[in-house]
Amino acid sequence: MSKFKEIAKRVMLAESKAILSAADLLDSGFEDAFKIVMKSSGNFVISGIGKSGLIGRKISSTLASLGTPSVFMHSGEALHGDLGLISGNDVAMLISNSGNTTEVLGLIPSLKMRKIPIIALTGNLNSTLAKEADAVLNSSVLREADQHNLAPTSSTTVMMALGDALAVALAEESDFTPSDFAMYHPGGSLGNSLSKVDQWMVKNNLPIVDPDETLQSCVIKMSAGNLGAVVLVKEDKVEGIFTDGDLRRLFEGNDSLDNLVSQKIAKIANRNPKTVNHNDLASSAIEKMESNAITVMPVVDDCSALVGVIHLHNLVQAGMGVEKNGK
Repeated sequence: MSKFKEIAKRVMLAESKAILSAADLLDSGFEDAFKIVMKSSGNFVISGIGKSGLIGRKISSTLASLGTPSVFMHSGEALHGDLGLISGNDVAMLISNSGNTTEVLGLIPSLKMRKIPIIALTGNLNSTLAKEADAVLNSSVLREADQHNLAPTSSTTVMMALGDALAVALAEESDFTPSDFAMYHPGGSLGNSLSKVDQWMVKNNLPIVDPDETLQSCVIKMSAGNLGAVVLVKEDKVEGIFTDGDLRRLFEGNDSLDNLVSQKIAKIANRNPKTVNHNDLASSAIEKMESNAITVMPVVDDCSALVGVIHLHNLVQAGMGVEKNGK
């Protein structure tokens, strides 16, 4: 291994060990912080400066993503007017590794005057910040990961981990669901995969056939539908599916094609097709199609009536899932 890889490994191991040590140091302070936030009906306002401020921005973003309303407030700007961002129902988390950062400590009198609960995220339990806070998250580390124990590395990693731990604990206690997550992440492939099937299914001009129709008639409708399949429907209920893959396999295994084209589709179609509910997540549709090696599925409503057809290729083109084995 090269010298540079050895350095990288040393740093990563040092930071991972710091997180493990921090996990062992979890105490009533974490529970106190958790209860303070759960009790609040306002925003979780996070403030810091420098590297701690950057960590605070990320923690605030994670909290908001997982259903806890949160905003970041730069400590320096807060001292010059941004404290007006905080309302009476909010909770404040002040971040400072030393616990004695001037700008951060400068927020405390105003917060206490307004009776805003204060959570400290600090590596110094004997600091002014820790003593003034209503709850303390202990981010202390034995040393930083760089050679001279100078740059905020292990300490900021632990801060990030503690923020993630609090955000996830709050989300789980609040029964935060994938649908909730989708609501906060409507954009990009992540948002797409957490959207509902109804958004992606084909609803109009569905390739519907009667179970008594012939194979020839169904092939014509399959070609016109551009979905590579026809759905057998009787009284609005799905009774089967026949795909272009089924057609190829059927022709490959039969020498007498003249007799095939006149056969009723009900005798040769898949009469037990996989279906998906229109209110299910797109990600669940992808998982079902990929696990069953299929590319098209009928979509049904709560009464099992056909309401659409969804195709794996359309989902993949939107950045969701991965096509397997070329299927």
